[in-house]
Amino acid sequence: MKDKEIKKENTSNINKNTPIEKILSTDNEILSKIMGRYGLYCSMCRRRSWKETLGEAMETHGLSNEQKEKLVIELNQIIEVKL
Repeated sequence: MKDKEIKKENTSNINKNTPIEKILSTDNEILSKIMGRYGLYCSMCRRRSWKETLGEAMETHGLSNEQKEKLVIELNQIIEVKL
């Protein structure tokens, strides 16, 4: 139980300021598929674009505020399950 608590302390949640590179290096396949459902196919882009943040990518691809919130929630739910 204590190990799980330590992992949670050391893991930051995904938010609009999280770099794409960090998200995709966490669990590229699962998180990439979730992002793809929202039109963010970042894993297929040149790695240069991975330097942008999730918020910048969501703005560029025209996601609504509701879509942005849902995407962040879904990504964080996957991370929580992985712990």
